[in-house]
Amino acid sequence: PNVARGHALYVGGVLATNQSDYAEATRMLTECLEIRRGLESPRETAAALSTLATLHLQQDDLARARDYDEEAIGIFRDLGDRIGEAIGLLNLGEISVRQADFGGAQELFEQCLVIARSVKHQELESDCERNLGELALSAGNLPAAQARFARSLKVCRDAEDKRGEAITLWRLGKTDAAGGDLDSARKNLTEALRALQAFEMNSEVLDCLEDYVKLLQIGGQVENAVRACAAAAASREAIGLARSPHREAEIQTRLEGARTDLGEPAFEAAWTTGRTWTLDEAI
Repeated sequence: PNVARGHALYVGGVLATNQSDYAEATRMLTECLEIRRGLESPRETAAALSTLATLHLQQDDLARARDYDEEAIGIFRDLGDRIGEAIGLLNLGEISVRQADFGGAQELFEQCLVIARSVKHQELESDCERNLGELALSAGNLPAAQARFARSLKVCRDAEDKRGEAITLWRLGKTDAAGGDLDSARKNLTEALRALQAFEMNSEVLDCLEDYVKLLQIGGQVENAVRACAAAAASREAIGLARSPHREAEIQTRLEGARTDLGEPAFEAAWTTGRTWTLDEAI
């Protein structure tokens, strides 16, 4: 239990979190936190707490995510660490979104954005712009969402942040689809999906694929939509990655519409075929 082991566990935990391997991430980050608390290294302890907050946020364990995040922010503020504080505010904003406190989330993202710009932290700036864009998209304000996502994309590209670029392209594709620009939506979602797949960001890949399913369905390719959705469902089962309740309800509504459009025999045939596809084949 020393500095080097704590650091290795931290990096491993971050990678596992990015790949949606939550059990492994929890094991590594919990041990990392224990080591860092024992070594009385506050900045490193706060980093572990902040990453654990992100991990629990991704699993919708919001109470635990908030506890970890608030402790991390307190330590970062005591240290005068503005970047750490901003990351904590970003996490708190995302927790607030999950709790449907959209006004609170907006305020937290704006606070984070001010800090990110003041310390010239491009990754944080693009994350804030993207999250503010998602709030605008959820509220149905497509022009504001488009502007936020365009700004996020520019910052990502200036910083050569390829992961951030992929996520922002995905959000732009969703905005295009909501506005009826199916050609642009298809282009952005395709580029995003392939990039997310290359980074092995499993949760994001499956969510993006399911958003592409919606695009197929809108475009009249209902059988392909059902096959791709079935492949995504089989992949989720294989890696133990459930949908959020909101997404689950949305997917089930879409599938019922597809069942009505195709009829029961054609729907079941498409679903059975799709479940035999690997994720690579579906993409």
